[in-house]
Amino acid sequence: MTSRVLFSLLLCSLASLAQTTPAGTKPLPDIASLLHDVDARQKEMDKIQKDYIYKEDSKEEELDKDNNVKKTTVEQHEIFYVGKHEISRLLQRDGHDLSTDEAKKEQERVDKEIEKAKKKEAKDDPDKDDLSVETFLRICDFTNPRREVRNGRDTIVFDFHGKPDAKTSGIAQNIVKKVAGTLWVDEAGRAVTRLEVHFADSFKMGGGLLASIQKGSWLTLDQGLVNDELWLPTSTEALFTGRMLLFKGFHQHQATHYSEYRKFRSKSSITLAEPDETKGK
Repeated sequence: MTSRVLFSLLLCSLASLAQTTPAGTKPLPDIASLLHDVDARQKEMDKIQKDYIYKEDSKEEELDKDNNVKKTTVEQHEIFYVGKHEISRLLQRDGHDLSTDEAKKEQERVDKEIEKAKKKEAKDDPDKDDLSVETFLRICDFTNPRREVRNGRDTIVFDFHGKPDAKTSGIAQNIVKKVAGTLWVDEAGRAVTRLEVHFADSFKMGGGLLASIQKGSWLTLDQGLVNDELWLPTSTEALFTGRMLLFKGFHQHQATHYSEYRKFRSKSSITLAEPDETKGK
């Protein structure tokens, strides 16, 4: 699930929070002004994140029916952005650097992804996974708004679930209709700090001919404030069970951690990225 999808989910969730709160608690923010602030803040972060690069360390485990691990794959990627489009470059697999040929092929793939992202940015093409506030309001219900202190910061928390009978179109909308979960929003930062989501119903692509994800599959996401200017992922974890192309079943546990957030200056390509030593001068 992309950051733009999460942001859209945040917006519609806030829009549907009740305007009254239990006696003795701090009132929830004015929703109209909060939506305006959140939208403006997200646009600011979209511009800032293109200056950042960081590491992604992931472990994927293939499980049998008894949840015993059959195979483990460990990879390290470098994550950066072209505009709001995320680019991932493979650095290591199972603790080993790529061979010269592998690194060359990976760089060629990344270069193609960069060019595609640049063209999308130039055309200002909307991401196919972007969902409007109105769409979420139509296909989701939001309940149990409350306040929590998370990592010492005031946080608004609410539950959500897709409406099974909602009319939808496209993969992103169809997925949202099938899920339920809880969202934590940093009130001052106007950003998602944690997401817990699970499939409340099975999801099928192409009527199940292309792929299917079983009910009960789940995903969590945590984000943190970096350099007091934007929120980036710190970890994700997921368990997915399903089938691809009617034949190949999958039962996978995935855990990912993000680190080494830094700004960079690019001279000719992302492979020449280096820490931004001009910051603060």
